[in-house]
Amino acid sequence: MIKELMEWIGETWIRYWGDGWYQYLFFIAVIYLLVRKRKDENIKALLLYSGCALFVFVCPFTAWIMGKCIGKSVYWRVLWLVPTVPVIGIAAVHMIRNRRRSVRVLLTVAFVGSIAVCGKSMTGAENYVIARNFQQVPDEVAQICSLIRQDAAGKKIYLAADDHIASYARVYDPSIYMPYGRGGKSARGKRASSLYKEIMLGGDYKRVASLAARLRCNYVVGVVHDLSQISFMEERGYYEIGTVNDYRIFAKK
Repeated sequence: MIKELMEWIGETWIRYWGDGWYQYLFFIAVIYLLVRKRKDENIKALLLYSGCALFVFVCPFTAWIMGKCIGKSVYWRVLWLVPTVPVIGIAAVHMIRNRRRSVRVLLTVAFVGSIAVCGKSMTGAENYVIARNFQQVPDEVAQICSLIRQDAAGKKIYLAADDHIASYARVYDPSIYMPYGRGGKSARGKRASSLYKEIMLGGDYKRVASLAARLRCNYVVGVVHDLSQISFMEERGYYEIGTVNDYRIFAKK
């Protein structure tokens, strides 16, 4: 089991950094600070924290626990705890400062050039988009939740949706109830678990409608690939209140 965990940790590490070289800059910066600035209390605290964060990531025991808690597919987020940018920046400042002007210029150019060729950062590699709503969730989710709230007019909302919508819906509006959590976890019984699987598959809306009705979900959001499937929702008393991109929003009569 430990071997499998270590292989998974290694794969996660490689996948996180991708083709970039920032991890090498980080370790070079750590070595420099250890050799030249280890007596500085602030530097010692930063390096100690960095070591603890890396230990949490690579330790099989903590990886197993956190993988269970947040899911293996997003375990790479633990590396956000490692202060890569601050460590590189602080090391660069200490290398450059108190040197002759010409040396400072050359070192600055060298550092800027090395950062430029080491790849894009997580925030600049097209991994994020600007959200145009106060809750800072994807605009698609915000539009869907807004439609549902307007239709509910103060009634209790019990929503069934796929992971993309469900993961953010309660961030947008914590008063929304769901029969399962992210990834289908904490599902309220076998029906809720089955409903999650059916919505994720998005093919059999006859079963989706049946399960949602039995679980008393008054709103269902999903991608309908075959429009003939809508009739199954109507048979169970659901009617369409709107669409947002590929998603159709159904409400219970």
